[in-house]
Amino acid sequence: MIPRTSQDMFYGPVVGFLQAAAKNLNMDIELLENDNNHLSTAGLVEDALQGDHRPDAFIAVSVKESGFTTVKLAEQAKVPVMIENGAILSPVAGAPREHFAYYIGEMLPSEEMAGYELAKYLIAHGKPARNGKIQVLAFNGAFGSSASDGREKGLRRALLEFPQAELKQIVSARWEPETAQAMFTGLIKRYPETSVVWSASDGMALGVLKAAKARGLVSGRDFVIGGIDWSAEGLAAVRSGALQATAGGHFMEAAWALVLVHDYLAGVDFKNEGLRIKTDMTLLTKANADRYAPLLDPVNWAKIDFSRLSKVHNPRLKKYSFSVETVLKLLPQEQGSAKR
Repeated sequence: MIPRTSQDMFYGPVVGFLQAAAKNLNMDIELLENDNNHLSTAGLVEDALQGDHRPDAFIAVSVKESGFTTVKLAEQAKVPVMIENGAILSPVAGAPREHFAYYIGEMLPSEEMAGYELAKYLIAHGKPARNGKIQVLAFNGAFGSSASDGREKGLRRALLEFPQAELKQIVSARWEPETAQAMFTGLIKRYPETSVVWSASDGMALGVLKAAKARGLVSGRDFVIGGIDWSAEGLAAVRSGALQATAGGHFMEAAWALVLVHDYLAGVDFKNEGLRIKTDMTLLTKANADRYAPLLDPVNWAKIDFSRLSKVHNPRLKKYSFSVETVLKLLPQEQGSAKR
């Protein structure tokens, strides 16, 4: 279950990579799309549980407690739920398997670290204003999102480490490129010496670039800007120099969660490695874009043998390894080693 649709800049690759993993692992996937309406969660889950093809498990992103709704309904039906990419924030839910036996685990990216690394990189490349400070504008996602909360914490941690940087304002553009575009138009009039624009998503960063272009501002010359997502559009913008960086790789998480669910359903539980799994994002810049670009090419996803990540298929595997570097090694040699 995803909070938007498969046409989304971020969730499109999430779904595509997940489907490639499912095919490789001989599993069927039914996609449930909230389409920016978390209130539709109960209906979607109930329909799935009552339908002709009752699921063996749910993998769900939690936004505004949609994950908790899924957990409660699935618990009644005794169907396992794996939460990924967006955390359940309600303390009532407890930890996985604490209050709900069928809430089997969660896999979440290190949002704070991504926000921190992006901010560090941008501040290091920002130009001081006349007052000697590097002026920063920040565009965050929607309220009630663990991704927004974590990424902002990372930004603020970086600001504490760089006293020469000054946060002029942080705004919520709700992940919407058009909203970020409109907001930047007003904010740059208020803070014309802004030299760093930090964005919690590629989409919002690209929206800012449109507004900047309309005012005759050029990124890389007048300011530096970066986002989070590793979207195809973000990669293209990094290569062209329009974006200075994008943090990501977490589009793979749903597929990694599927590997754990696959093994769990086959009787191999991952509990000994922890029920709350953190994954790292990687900062993509012009310097390393060619190295990671093959991972963003959907043609390559069908060439990946996801069963090599599974303990069921590899009984000698002592520890799960879910990372960008691990998947890079699974690509065919001519793709995984190209242009490193």
